[in-house]
Amino acid sequence: MASNFPRLRRRRRGAAALAGTALGLLLLAALATPGRSAPGPRIPVLIVGGSAAAGWRDAAGHGYVRRGLGQYARRAGLRLTITNRAIPGARVVSGRTRRHLAGWIRQLGRHALAVLAWGTLNDLAHHTPPTAMGQALARQIRTALAARAVVLVVTPAVTRASYREDRTREPAAVRQEIQVARRFPPSDVYVANVFSAMKQYLRAHHLAYGGLMAGPWHPNAAGHRLAAALLADALGRLWAPPAGIPTALRPPPPRPTGRAADLIG
Repeated sequence: MASNFPRLRRRRRGAAALAGTALGLLLLAALATPGRSAPGPRIPVLIVGGSAAAGWRDAAGHGYVRRGLGQYARRAGLRLTITNRAIPGARVVSGRTRRHLAGWIRQLGRHALAVLAWGTLNDLAHHTPPTAMGQALARQIRTALAARAVVLVVTPAVTRASYREDRTREPAAVRQEIQVARRFPPSDVYVANVFSAMKQYLRAHHLAYGGLMAGPWHPNAAGHRLAAALLADALGRLWAPPAGIPTALRPPPPRPTGRAADLIG
């Protein structure tokens, strides 16, 4: 089993095995937690974002957002139908997303989850003003709510740029994402802060970030797996029993018909 997990380098010499074990334990907890035996409701899910949300540099091609949602669904006994509309290279101010978001959500039908998983690096590289980034995210949230979706804002996985050239600007952009999301009713808009959770995990386990990165802007497959496990863990806390998933994601029970209706009436 241990060979399935990436080997990470630890800052202290001779401790690479311990680092791999720490990541392995988290991934085992995310993947091996049994779900309920009976399947729960089917929830249509839309993902929008950039290249990391699209699964770039993940060997399986799924990406940390889709992976994390799937891990949480297995734990909670849910069935997700995921449509990934993330666009590599796109920015939160992308015109394509602005034009099509409402239609994408309507295609899913009722009781949908809209996942806004924007990395901030594309916007930072193009010098998008922070005000414009915040306004674009708020507009997307309003659009999703108007289409009667529940919104989940997922902050980005950390990358090499998070520790180097964008070590100051990216945390500020992530904080803004969270602040924008929290202006909306908490029963309609949820936040999973993968960025901070991933930094805290690496720091707590004395792990170097290099073993999780594929170039300056993307995590590698191991980085996607770690971010996914942290996302699943965050969703488990957000939607913990007994309340569970938001009411708006639960389809109403089928109305009784025929003889069953007579018995109930």
